[in-house]
Amino acid sequence: MTGRGQARAANNLAFNYRFLGRHEEAAAALNDALAVQRQVGDRYGEGIALCNLGEAYLEIGRLDDAIIRSREALAIVRDIGSARVEGYALCNLGRANLDLGHAAVAADMLGQALAIHRAEGDRYGEAQDLQYIGSASAQAGRLAEARTAWQRACSLFAALGEGAPAAEFRSSLLQLDAQSAD
Repeated sequence: MTGRGQARAANNLAFNYRFLGRHEEAAAALNDALAVQRQVGDRYGEGIALCNLGEAYLEIGRLDDAIIRSREALAIVRDIGSARVEGYALCNLGRANLDLGHAAVAADMLGQALAIHRAEGDRYGEAQDLQYIGSASAQAGRLAEARTAWQRACSLFAALGEGAPAAEFRSSLLQLDAQSAD
């Protein structure tokens, strides 16, 4: 198997682990893919592996590692001109800052990601960005902005056939209504 084939296999394995909720194993497979991508000099593959690794680290709460890998991904994909992956790296950075309680920094990163995903026509990325923009707004106490972002995310996820995220947002909106009533 060629180096690129090995990297593709490791990425596929990581995807399956993530789908199963086995994020530690996904991170290990992504580290394998990253090593191969670097060995064969595939900068695009390296950027994607770093971005996916940043997301895997977010899922297991390794926020410092998520930030490091997402920043590395961001530098590479900006250098090679991959706007779509740039948007996902910015989303990762926004999510990490949100988890760290830095709502303003998170909102800035997520706003950049949203602009890129809209420009690229990536509706799933747009929905995901709106999801986290809503969370950043709620964290900052801007509940009307949170509601608007979550409603838009819910509509986009539903239009894309992503029922689970849409249902999750309907639940978040009901909780927001209950908080507002208090």
